[in-house]
Amino acid sequence: MAAVELQGAYNVRDLGGLRTRDGRHTKPGLIYRGDSLDGITPADVSALFDKLGIGGIVDLRTKAETELSGLVFPVPRHRFSVLAEGRLGQEPFPSDDPVELAKVYLNNLEGGRSAVKGTFEVIADDLRTGVATLFHCAAGRDRTGIVAALLLGVVGVTDGQIAMDYRATGTHGG
Repeated sequence: MAAVELQGAYNVRDLGGLRTRDGRHTKPGLIYRGDSLDGITPADVSALFDKLGIGGIVDLRTKAETELSGLVFPVPRHRFSVLAEGRLGQEPFPSDDPVELAKVYLNNLEGGRSAVKGTFEVIADDLRTGVATLFHCAAGRDRTGIVAALLLGVVGVTDGQIAMDYRATGTHGG
C-alpha cells in the first residue's frame, strides 16, 4: 500500500502489498484508490497514466459532483454513484461515532449495490486486459473506503490490513 504523490490530489494510493489471510500479498500496480482528480496537473496526468499505467478510472461521485469538472482523461472514465442523486449533503454525517458511521456505510452499500457491481466489473475487465484501475470519490475516504474494503475482503485481505488501509486515508488528507 504505497501512497502516490501528486500535486493535485492528496489521497491516491496503490492497494498492492496488503497481506491476505493465506499469507500472500495483493499485487502492486493493479488497483489504486483515491480522492477527487479534479485538480490534477499535467505532471500528475503523466504520473498516473504514463508511469503507473492506469488504464481506467471509476468515479464514485454523484452526477452533481462531477458535471462541472470537465475533466478529460486519456483512458476510459466510468461514473457509478454510490450515493443516490440529490442525497449528498442532505443528511448529517456522523464522522466521530463509529457505530453511526457503520450504519451510514451499510446504508450506502444497500443503495449503491449497482455502483459497487459496476466498479468491480470495470476492475475485472481492466485486469483481463492488463491495465490498472483507479477508483475515487471526493475525499477518497467514505465511498472509496467502502468499495476498497469490499474489494480487499473479496480477495482475502486480512481485516487488520483492510483497517490499516482505511486509517491511511487520515494520513493522506481525506
